[in-house]
Amino acid sequence: MSSLLSRLVSWRDDRARRDGVPSYRVLPFATLRAISLLQPKNDLELLQVPGIKSARLARYGREILSIVCGEEGSLEDNNQKIVPHGSHDDFVEGLYSVDESSGDLRPALSVGVFLDAVNAQLSFLGSVRVQGEVTSVDERERVVYFSLKDSESDAVVSCLIFRSHYSVSSVVLVVGQDVIVDGSVEVYKPTGRLGVRAQLLEDVGEGGLLRAYEKLKEKMAKEGLFSFERKRPLPQLPKRIALITSSHGAAIGDFSINLARCGFHILFFPVSVEGKRAVFDLLDAFKRVSVRADVDVVVLVRGGGSLESLQAFNNEALARAIVDCPFPVVCGVGHEKDETIATLVADLGVSTPTAAAQTVSRDWLSLRESFFAISAGFVSSGGSYFSYARRFFDGLSFSLSGHCGEFLSFCRERMRVFAFVIDRLDGYFAVLRERLLQNRQFVFDSLARFLRLRSDWLCFSDSLISSNNPRNIIRRGYAIVRNGKKVVRSVKDVEKDDILLVELCDGIISSHVDKKKTF
Repeated sequence: MSSLLSRLVSWRDDRARRDGVPSYRVLPFATLRAISLLQPKNDLELLQVPGIKSARLARYGREILSIVCGEEGSLEDNNQKIVPHGSHDDFVEGLYSVDESSGDLRPALSVGVFLDAVNAQLSFLGSVRVQGEVTSVDERERVVYFSLKDSESDAVVSCLIFRSHYSVSSVVLVVGQDVIVDGSVEVYKPTGRLGVRAQLLEDVGEGGLLRAYEKLKEKMAKEGLFSFERKRPLPQLPKRIALITSSHGAAIGDFSINLARCGFHILFFPVSVEGKRAVFDLLDAFKRVSVRADVDVVVLVRGGGSLESLQAFNNEALARAIVDCPFPVVCGVGHEKDETIATLVADLGVSTPTAAAQTVSRDWLSLRESFFAISAGFVSSGGSYFSYARRFFDGLSFSLSGHCGEFLSFCRERMRVFAFVIDRLDGYFAVLRERLLQNRQFVFDSLARFLRLRSDWLCFSDSLISSNNPRNIIRRGYAIVRNGKKVVRSVKDVEKDDILLVELCDGIISSHVDKKKTF
């Protein structure tokens, strides 16, 4: 393997680790080998390498070219020029400039490579938001084509959106409708037309959002997705909670503070929760939760906000993901006044993240109260049972002095009372035994966690003590010097003709101070 190829492979593996993706998703090995053979010097030459298109050029082009040029020398040494990203003038110069060594125009580019280069530059515009009136809609099997027109001029832009994103947007395009398109600008290569590839569509204004919300709410109500019969009960004494929320908002703090300390295991799925784009994160989180087998209940929480900021939770795709989730879902989104579609379709919808935490903790808190009540009742009832027994024996001693018939009648009556007492005790012990069996695993887990924490603390303390042990320090070449019984820490602690004891790892040396020198 050549040194350039080795450097490219090392860069690819490092970039894959930083992006959290497999190495082949960055660049296949065959593409790296082609780069090492062709050794491109600028964006246009890199686009002609098999496997490099506009998207990869935009993401990795600068890093790849810096590696290649580092292998062959600087760009200036080779009289080549990398097209600076985001600079239109330099891009045009890179396409059409004259080769200074020959005076001829550079070799002509194919149309595909030229358009890839154009799209690579357009990708640096990032995401754009365009508002306009829909003038045409053409729905195909996989793609929806439409056009937007400026209401104040004759400006028109062509747009397309894939069906998967169209369904997530929950907006039905109609001619004459005002919409906001969120997407990227590119040249569609089959037609050479500049347009916008949309990822999300939004109705314009609060009124449009409210109409879309009411329409979706009515649709799902007709399908019976809000009905109580469809919803699943929460499991008793849940232990493993899949928490879906933002890692930066106040909702995660409200939920954590109000969750009972009962040994819950939280599986955290951090997502974006602001605006309509958050729906992609939320759908991905539910997809990852659905393939797990160690979840008892899913909790989706977010703080309050405007109708616009809560768009993701009023989305049909998210609502159906909640319905299809294999585990019961508790949804606590917003404040008391907020009512989202996600809350309505969840198996249990509550008003706030705090209420969601209290709901999940409810059975465990009830078990704890029941255990204390049974314990108190057992102690209280035990006194009554002993009182019954005492009266029984008092009556027995009295009856021995009376008639035999009266004695037998008294005994029968007391035996019935005593049998009743035994039955009550059996019932209390049965309930107590059942509660202890249900809570046994929780007690064992808590004890094991306590012992594990103490073991870790002891190991840490042992290592800390060992690292500060003077004997261990002496073994590394140091010594302890004493003047009598006093440890010498400074030249001021000794005088001429003093006898010093130098303690080493394997013995003690006696030395005589001839002179001392201060630094």
